[in-house]
Amino acid sequence: MLEKSDCAVVPVNQGKPETFNFLGFTHHCGQRHKTKTFTVWRITAPKRMAAKLKDIKAGLQRRMHDRVVEVGAWLSKVVSGYYLYHAVPGNIDQLYLFRAHREFEGTTAA
Repeated sequence: MLEKSDCAVVPVNQGKPETFNFLGFTHHCGQRHKTKTFTVWRITAPKRMAAKLKDIKAGLQRRMHDRVVEVGAWLSKVVSGYYLYHAVPGNIDQLYLFRAHREFEGTTAA
């Protein structure tokens, strides 16, 4: 169920509109590179990425004494799900950033 605060109308006729967060993405207006047409770009919201990295770290700590095969399968499922949800046009830099943070933490599966 959407809350009233999630359904704000963003004015587009008074200059450049504000950015807003919705469904884990930060939305902002821009132009396509080749055609220069208007588009709404989406990048992963920083809070959402930090929360997911924290969740992965906690999950790995809970599974510290499990079999490596089980932990690898779980981690592969979680990371591939994250990539499938956040793989939208214009968000590749955020996905690279997520990968870099994940590798820094020592989790290199998937």
